[in-house]
Amino acid sequence: AVGEITSGSRYDYASLDILDGGTVDDDPDWDDVWEMRDNLQPAGGDDKNQRAVKALSLEPGTYRLRYRSDGSHDCVTGYNSDGGPDDPLWGVILYALDPGADPASFGVRDITEVDEEDLPIADVPSFPTSGLLASIDAVGNSQDRRTPFRLDQPGAVRVIAAGELSTSQGYDYATIEQNGRVVWEMTYANTSRASDDAYHRQFDGLVSLDAGLYELRYRTDGSRAAGDFGPSSDRLWGVRVYGLEPENAPAPPAPPPDGVTVGPELIGGTKAVQALVVYPEDVRREGIEGYVILRFTVDATGRVVEPTVVQSPDPRLTEAAIAAVQQASFRPGTRDGRPEAASFLLPVRFAL
Repeated sequence: AVGEITSGSRYDYASLDILDGGTVDDDPDWDDVWEMRDNLQPAGGDDKNQRAVKALSLEPGTYRLRYRSDGSHDCVTGYNSDGGPDDPLWGVILYALDPGADPASFGVRDITEVDEEDLPIADVPSFPTSGLLASIDAVGNSQDRRTPFRLDQPGAVRVIAAGELSTSQGYDYATIEQNGRVVWEMTYANTSRASDDAYHRQFDGLVSLDAGLYELRYRTDGSRAAGDFGPSSDRLWGVRVYGLEPENAPAPPAPPPDGVTVGPELIGGTKAVQALVVYPEDVRREGIEGYVILRFTVDATGRVVEPTVVQSPDPRLTEAAIAAVQQASFRPGTRDGRPEAASFLLPVRFAL
């Protein structure tokens, strides 16, 4: 399957369901079998073009192969941004495999191979004491709660959320939406295990947003909500969004020497760095994503020196981010028209 998925949000994507009650023509009850969500690979063209390859073992039954799309960036109306995928496929194809075929020979990893008991439990997040933009908390069963917030300028916000999710769907989960479109979604892949119950998931990370009006949303199903997953679910069952206030934001870079009138310039912008990023396969398989924020000096020749990490979800992603930045091209800052070393702060995004 190939579709449009970016920053945890899905716009064009595939799924497979099995008929669990009724008939196809009379009150069908479909259960999720697979969704295009985890273990994705770049499909070429724009970064949001993603490919999924999955081998499934299916029981006898009636299935529904489904593909959903939004109103833009597709093979009919045309691709925007950096174009379509390398392959002509924009949709999903289901093949029957030889029953004796080994899925490992296709490079496929099934999530059932992971023993949830071996996954670490994330620490309960420390909530900032200021900078709260929006909050939905202590959410009970069968609720759909929303609250607006505004960003006056583009930048990153810190999102802390707790909920109930599986590899196939969300039961209690958060989204950030703008004009009815999901710009960020809490998923199993971008969350960590939050308690002994594998369905209890937690998100704590930065989300990059443009300036504008947003709606924070939190939905729950009909069972197991606040208080049902131990003490940490009493502390937060919902979502909070914080602006990067001085106490929890990355420290600003040291001011350049007096007289520096032009700071360093990243040639090609952040997109040029993202094109150099190599996502470590072991980290991708573990479902770890987020922003690595680096501080470094761009010397008088445009070379990156002394990179240090300000924030990172994993040391392996830090190494990958530093490797990408050291390959990037910079135009040095100048003082009175002469090249001069100066500090630079740069976020590098790793998204599944």
